[in-house]
Amino acid sequence: MAHHKSAKKRIRRNERRRVVNRARRGRIRTSLKSVEAAIGAGDRAAAEAAFRDAQPQLMRGVSRGVVARNAMRRKLSRLSARIKALWAPMPPPPRRRVRRTGHEPGRRRPAGRRTGWKCDGHVAIPRGPR
Repeated sequence: MAHHKSAKKRIRRNERRRVVNRARRGRIRTSLKSVEAAIGAGDRAAAEAAFRDAQPQLMRGVSRGVVARNAMRRKLSRLSARIKALWAPMPPPPRRRVRRTGHEPGRRRPAGRRTGWKCDGHVAIPRGPR
């Protein structure tokens, strides 16, 4: 038990802050759950609206010291990626790597240097084992 006046005041203040911080943390969790529920239901508009409501809650939690900054950034980034995935269910096909061979119009081939690639029309094909 505290014996000093300042220590007793600190206990009272800590209790008030604990109540406020618990409420804030609960609001943050509720807003994140609403975003998760909208994503789970596949409702893009609701997910975006809930995400817009959750963002300031999380950022306010960081400024008040309830949530760590990197944790907030990680949560927002992952939620944003999942919402973005709702808009584009099919990922784009992987791009083929094409190296410059010097045969493009308006470009000269480097003198005395073999690139190890040959050009077959518009697509470069590797030559030999690599």
